[in-house]
Amino acid sequence: MDARTLCAPPDRADPMAKPNYSFEKRQRELAKKKKQEEKDAKKRAEREAARAGASPPQE
Repeated sequence: MDARTLCAPPDRADPMAKPNYSFEKRQRELAKKKKQEEKDAKKRAEREAARAGASPPQE
C-alpha cells in the first residue's frame, strides 16, 4: 500500500481540535476553591493557636 492512500484526502483534512472551555473553567474553579480552602484552614489553625495560647491550660 502507498502511504498516500492511508492519509485523509486533502479536502477532508481534520480541523484543529476545539478548546474545551467548560473543562478549563471547571479546572480554574477547582483551583480557586482549593486555594480558598487552604487559606481558610490556615486562618482556622492560627485562631486555634491564639485561643490555646491565650487561655490557661485546663487539667
